[in-house]
Amino acid sequence: MAKGSTRRAKVVKAMIAFVLILALLTFFSNTIMNLTIPKVMGTYASRGNLSYSNSARGTLEVENQTEVKGLEGRTVDQVMVTNYDQVEKGDVLLTLKSLEDSEALESKRESLKELEREAEYEARSPSDTTDFSPYRDAINSAKTSLSEAKDTLSQVQNKSAVENENRKIIDEESAKAVSLDASVKAAAETVEDIQKQIDAIDAAIAPLQSQIDVYVALGTPTPTPSPAPGETTPPVTNTENTGDTGDAGDAGDAGDTGDSGDSTTPPPYVPNLDADGLDKNSPTYEMDKLMYKIAQYEEQKEALESQLESAQARLTEASAELAECQGKINEAQQAIDALGQLPSESAAQNAVTSAQNAVNSAQKSYNDAQTQAGITADKNKDAIADRNAKIEKLKKEIEELEKASKIKEITAPVAGYIYNFSVMSGDELTAKTIVTYILPVTDRICSVTFSFTASAAQNIWVGMPLEVTSGFIEGCTVSSMKPDPNDPRNTKLVKCIVDGSDAWPGEEVTVNAGRGNDNYKCVVPSSAVSEDNSGSFVYVIVGSSTPLGDKYVVKRVDVTVEATDGAASAIKGEGLDKYDVMIVVRAEKPLEDGQRVRLEDYTAK
Repeated sequence: MAKGSTRRAKVVKAMIAFVLILALLTFFSNTIMNLTIPKVMGTYASRGNLSYSNSARGTLEVENQTEVKGLEGRTVDQVMVTNYDQVEKGDVLLTLKSLEDSEALESKRESLKELEREAEYEARSPSDTTDFSPYRDAINSAKTSLSEAKDTLSQVQNKSAVENENRKIIDEESAKAVSLDASVKAAAETVEDIQKQIDAIDAAIAPLQSQIDVYVALGTPTPTPSPAPGETTPPVTNTENTGDTGDAGDAGDAGDTGDSGDSTTPPPYVPNLDADGLDKNSPTYEMDKLMYKIAQYEEQKEALESQLESAQARLTEASAELAECQGKINEAQQAIDALGQLPSESAAQNAVTSAQNAVNSAQKSYNDAQTQAGITADKNKDAIADRNAKIEKLKKEIEELEKASKIKEITAPVAGYIYNFSVMSGDELTAKTIVTYILPVTDRICSVTFSFTASAAQNIWVGMPLEVTSGFIEGCTVSSMKPDPNDPRNTKLVKCIVDGSDAWPGEEVTVNAGRGNDNYKCVVPSSAVSEDNSGSFVYVIVGSSTPLGDKYVVKRVDVTVEATDGAASAIKGEGLDKYDVMIVVRAEKPLEDGQRVRLEDYTAK
């Protein structure tokens, strides 16, 4: 028990010692920290009214000064004047070096020569036009392929209907062909049979005609017709040996063949006809029989030939109909066979899509080629126009340089004071180089442009005289007002005409446009506002509670000074419009953003 009590006492003593040491360290650390943390004094921003002066500063300019410019491609030899020298019109300001060996002039001449040569070569070159026929041929070919692909797709989609239609044609025409084939065969047999009969008749006529030819060869008289019943003599067909019998009235003069008183009349001729009606008493009876038979055969042959013609017409018509029918059957079968060669519907659809894409691609290539050709043509036109412009510009510059080459010096165009002389010996001049300005000796018109806030400018008007607070001028009168292009809503530029013959350009002038007052949300002592390269700013005190007490740090806030009367300033910045914002107005050391500080009441000291 004794040992336990002793140990407990030691632990208690150690704890007490640790607490005392911790308290001492805390005290000394706070003391050291308070000695190192800068002291600041703060105040709360508040609403307030400020009375301020509407003042502004500007730089004086001469309105009626005269510019003296240089000459293109010339080099300064000697400078004859300095700033603020008074010169008369025609006085030499500087001399120029000779242009005999001017590189600028020779360079421009060489450039002009090259451009003119290039233009000549291009004018002599054949025109280069784009041939669009391959693109049009490609489009036509693609369209043909597309049409064929669409026809194939249509055939695939109508395959069943086409096959059924063609099979129907085959069935109908096949049935019709059977009937027509029978008609053709029957007509052919009829034609063959009739032809055989005609051939038989021709065979029968041939020997009969041969016999007649024999009779004719033997001198047998040509057959004459038999006399008609009641005639006394058979009609004479051959008058070769009969003499001229005259007509009936001349019967008495026929000759003295008998007694003049004999009036006996011969009996009428009675022919001896056979079964065929031929006169057996005729000397040509045998030939008559042959010719009669031939006539009968010819009559039969004529009838058969008529039948043959009709049968041949029927055969031709039936054969043509059969051929037409067989043609339709063949065409229908070929159409059915062709259906078996068609692709699937999906393949046909893909073929149509591919063909359409090919048409679109060919059309796009054609359009692109036309566009590119147009761009190329425009580029060529622009290049020609640019070259022609360069040629004209070079000609003008060369002409000016050649004229300028005769000039040896630059003189003062008017009398006055030299101001802002900007060149020296050896400098290269251009037509845009401003060598110097010449200020009038008398009747000098000077102006100053001031920048005022929009609220201050409300009390300024054209013709209003402004109070000059600094500068060597006698008076300043407003001549014009306009919004500032950089801040047209909040700022206005006020241009004034200055009175004073002793005014020189570049001098600073300050004017006062009266006083004004206004209410502001955030007004602080002017000592709270600091400035650096970034602009105006203030430090805001931010407090927090810790176990060891209150802790304060400062935060930088960029501000805009709206107005000031010297002692107080109206500012505007992020978060400054709150009622509990404390701003540093005084510090014993320079501060940094985020630095810890101690609040101090300087007014108590």
